[in-house]
Amino acid sequence: MSGDDNRIACRGCGRNIVPRLWHYGGGRLSYATTQHLCPFCGIVLYETGGGVRWGCVIILLLFSSPFIVLFVFTLVREMTKEFSR
Repeated sequence: MSGDDNRIACRGCGRNIVPRLWHYGGGRLSYATTQHLCPFCGIVLYETGGGVRWGCVIILLLFSSPFIVLFVFTLVREMTKEFSR
């Protein structure tokens, strides 16, 4: 390696290290989280990534909103029939 610009000090073992990456999680509605690990002592130095994919959530809500509105409309209509009798 031509320099130590990628190295950080591990707060667990105190060595200057290049963190190893561990990717986990993620799916259709969320991004994967990346843990930056010390290769010697194994502690998690920090995490990056993760979070919600808002584009997928908005599309899901747009496609499911007619069904939700229909359900609420039917529920309200049935409740008003019960009260009017």
